[in-house]
Amino acid sequence: MTRGDEKKAERDGVAGMSWRDSVIVGGLALSLPGMLFGPVVVGYMLDQWFGTTWLVWVFGVIGVLGTGIDVFIILKRTRLVS
Repeated sequence: MTRGDEKKAERDGVAGMSWRDSVIVGGLALSLPGMLFGPVVVGYMLDQWFGTTWLVWVFGVIGVLGTGIDVFIILKRTRLVS
């Protein structure tokens, strides 16, 4: 192993992932519950307010689709997904 390879391995970490990519993946992992269940909570509160039962499902589907799209865009921007 050459000196350059050692520096690159040290910089990239054990899994070959850079520090920047690790922070992005960690941030996504921490934000997923809010992205998934935030719209569901809003839908539940609106259901309670208006006396309906279908808004929680609509907001749940919006939350799942929106989260999936956001995660894919962020991972594609950081080149973690080709």
